[in-house]
Amino acid sequence: MHAPLASAMLGIALVLAAPTSTHAEPTAPAPLAATTQPQALTLAAVEDFPDIEAGDAPYYVDKWRKALAINAGNANLRDKWAKATTAFDGTAGDYDVTLTTITEFDGECIYRVYVNDELVAEVQNPRVDKDLDMKPHAHALPKITLAPDDTIAVASICHSNDLIPEGDGYAWARGRWTTLELTPAAAE
Repeated sequence: MHAPLASAMLGIALVLAAPTSTHAEPTAPAPLAATTQPQALTLAAVEDFPDIEAGDAPYYVDKWRKALAINAGNANLRDKWAKATTAFDGTAGDYDVTLTTITEFDGECIYRVYVNDELVAEVQNPRVDKDLDMKPHAHALPKITLAPDDTIAVASICHSNDLIPEGDGYAWARGRWTTLELTPAAAE
């Protein structure tokens, strides 16, 4: 018999002749089931809110500022709420909420946040001068409770403070907003 073949046969014989154990070898403990904790989410107005025509006025995408806005140049839209919606796809839990809007020195727009068509917060932009025109402004909102597939909506309405002359009247702010941040609320 050739040496390599004999070695192979001897190896097989040794494996077959190895004693079997009746007790189980210790194994690593099974991993604990992952607990799903809420994670922080930043929902971008132009990317994460697919329905931008859910209100009485449509939003348009302000590409320069990456914001949703109302066409205040159309006088018929100035007294109508625009609304954008999205389905929540995060983990159920309590969240602290921050709505980031864009300040405008020609008006102080009002913003509303809804969960499943229930109003959960309303805020208004502060009056600003020209130096703070078109700057992000963070509004801290009350804690909200969310579950998967809840509908989240952000709405806004145009506003004029009658301070900036434009044409035959005054300039109007467009209700611009950029993000809705959801941060897991601290346990109380």
